[in-house]
Amino acid sequence: MLPTAPAACAIAPVSAERVLPAARVGEPYRARLPVVNFEGGEGRGRLRLDAGDLPPGMSLDCDGHTVAGTPTAAGDFDFELGWVEYACGGVQGRDTVRLTVNP
Repeated sequence: MLPTAPAACAIAPVSAERVLPAARVGEPYRARLPVVNFEGGEGRGRLRLDAGDLPPGMSLDCDGHTVAGTPTAAGDFDFELGWVEYACGGVQGRDTVRLTVNP
C-alpha cells in the first residue's frame, strides 16, 4: 500500500516487481533501484538500507538510487530499502528488492 502524499505530489511505483536485472560473479554491475517515484516535487528523495544484505562486493548509492560494484558471490539477495521524499512533505515507505547474482 502506498502512503498518502500532499496534493502537489503524485506517487507512482517505478516497478511493481522490485526485481533488479541479474548480475554475474566477477563482472562489474550497476542498476537503478526500482523504488517509489514522486512527481510534482523536486526529487529530493533519499534511500537507506533497512534490512537484508547486498551481495558481497556491491554497495548502495543512497542519493543516486543505484546499486553497483563487482559481486563476489552467487545467490539471491533480498534487501529492504527505506525511502523518504522531502519535496513531498516527508512521505516515507519501504520496498523489498531482489538481486540475483549468477555464477
